[in-house]
Amino acid sequence: MEQHGVETLLACPANSQIGKMARAEDMSVYSIEFTHNLDCLSLVKLYRLIKRNRIDILNCHSSKDMCIGWVAAKLAGIKFIRSQHHPKTQARHRSAFMYRLADHIIPTGSNVKNQLVDDFGLCPQKVTSIPSGQDQNRFSAINYDRCRERDKLKLKKDDISIGTLGFLSQRKGIDDFLSAARRLCARHSNMHFFIVGGGKNLTKVNNYIKDHKLQEHVHALGHMDDPAPYLSALDVFIMASHEEAGPQTLMQAMMMDLPTVASRNVGSVPDLYDDNMLLFEAKDIAGLEKAIEQLATDDDLRKRLAANARRPAVDLFSEETMFKRILAIYDQLLPGERCS
Repeated sequence: MEQHGVETLLACPANSQIGKMARAEDMSVYSIEFTHNLDCLSLVKLYRLIKRNRIDILNCHSSKDMCIGWVAAKLAGIKFIRSQHHPKTQARHRSAFMYRLADHIIPTGSNVKNQLVDDFGLCPQKVTSIPSGQDQNRFSAINYDRCRERDKLKLKKDDISIGTLGFLSQRKGIDDFLSAARRLCARHSNMHFFIVGGGKNLTKVNNYIKDHKLQEHVHALGHMDDPAPYLSALDVFIMASHEEAGPQTLMQAMMMDLPTVASRNVGSVPDLYDDNMLLFEAKDIAGLEKAIEQLATDDDLRKRLAANARRPAVDLFSEETMFKRILAIYDQLLPGERCS
């Protein structure tokens, strides 16, 4: 954001992953633990940080730091933004009043915006959906050797590679993906299914593959820091999530020119859809299986969807688009200024 005239500081727990990543990018990082909603020590530290660095806007991203951040911002007399990354909200949530008192709210998907407005009675003009931006240069198929990446996965020329990517949890639809893969493997010997992602369910996934004797066709590859080379080896990408805010992996796959199958009306899927992917109803395993089979067995359909995948993803969900939309909110809250 510095190139846009905005100085960014990060306050987070000392050993947090986001802190490590920010330090690697030479960002200014300050250690505040945010141990619970009423952590007075963290409140004092945050207030002093705001005053010492003359912060103009405080943007909080979790339920723990929201309460502390809202109080600190109000005491310091600055603007307060709440970013909401997940669709789980309820009107009875004890912090609902802070959503109403925030100067602006930034959910990462249109469905989250609608839920916040409906559940909390928020003014729609104070809620702007801005999905997390993706690096369009990093996620570009022309930067990768597809043949080499397919060789790494031990794929043959006529094999169809079908993959998914993300944290391995039930709400991400990993069980549905496995069930559809098991059924399709029984009918198509050239289909290979790949799962990239970590989490406590990785052992469960591997056990499922072993118990159903799918080792030759279903492959759990674990977590990858850089999934772009893996995506370049795929023929079809699957997002089977039951719920999402902004489905980053779907955006990344589309930027990589991949034909995709996605859960209908989940996260920002409606924003991305322009007859450029196959949709199925979330949790409908039979519908998922049918969509995968249709796409995996129709070369012309894959080519058509691939040709129309990248442009809407770049136009709507690139990092530059995200920056511009966030800056518009900052300018609205602080007209005529550039902030920190």
